[in-house]
Amino acid sequence: MGHAAVITWNLLGRPNSREPSALAEASQRVSTCMSWLRRHLEGAGIDRAVIVFQEVPDGFDALLASATDTKMQVVADALHHVAVATFGPLKVTGKEGIADTSSGTAKRAVRVDVEGLLDEPVRLVGVHWLDRHNLHGDARASKGGKFWSAVRLQWHNPTRPHFIVLGDLNENPFDHALVSRECLWAIRDRRDLDGRSSHIDGNPPLYNPMWQFLPERLSPEHGPHGTIEYLNNDEDGVRWSHIDQILLSPSAVDFLRRVEILVDLDGEKLVSPRGVPDRRRASDHLPVMAILGEPNV
Repeated sequence: MGHAAVITWNLLGRPNSREPSALAEASQRVSTCMSWLRRHLEGAGIDRAVIVFQEVPDGFDALLASATDTKMQVVADALHHVAVATFGPLKVTGKEGIADTSSGTAKRAVRVDVEGLLDEPVRLVGVHWLDRHNLHGDARASKGGKFWSAVRLQWHNPTRPHFIVLGDLNENPFDHALVSRECLWAIRDRRDLDGRSSHIDGNPPLYNPMWQFLPERLSPEHGPHGTIEYLNNDEDGVRWSHIDQILLSPSAVDFLRRVEILVDLDGEKLVSPRGVPDRRRASDHLPVMAILGEPNV
């Protein structure tokens, strides 16, 4: 039996221009990337996966099925913000869009219940949160707090012990939305998962393996500097961010083998010669993949 995986990737499939030529170019680029992704999974010995895409083009359901010879299928979506797809023999037993109506937040997350990925059913929440240009300051803190609480509350189901949140969170691992008990409460150290519980939902913290990618990368051999590069970031002067993330419940951590920021798929480069995401060839975001296997003893 091969490995399982969960993947998140913002596809940049919604160009600013709505001209037919721009839309056609984006769809063709995404289609090519989907073909690469399928070959990459098969070549890596991954026989089942859940993939959360963001910024998908119009008609993505048919595009994905065609590009992957129906090996990947969209099983849930929230307009173009989030599309959840499966690869391999998985059974989807439930799905629902998530929005916090009290904050006026549109559906930017999708909950999917899956059987066959791990030893017991898994509840996944795929997310595409608003970026700081479209929501900032006090409004971001207020709406974000309510939204992230709504996401975390999806965990409250004793029949599904495994819980995974993944997507373009538009927050870094160290930001308030990730580390606060009032929001996602995702921490960096596995040994700190035990013996702690949230006063809001009673669950322990989530584990955020993306912290391992924060140290300085001194050469290309050390991997990418982040999942996206901002060339004109006047807010804090940081060029690279790790806003594409995968968070796991303590029970799911037992199955975690490794997490990768992918810079190529089946030999096809996703980065330019200077090591930044190649938006013309693939996307301005790099995909993140967590490999899951037999539980650690």
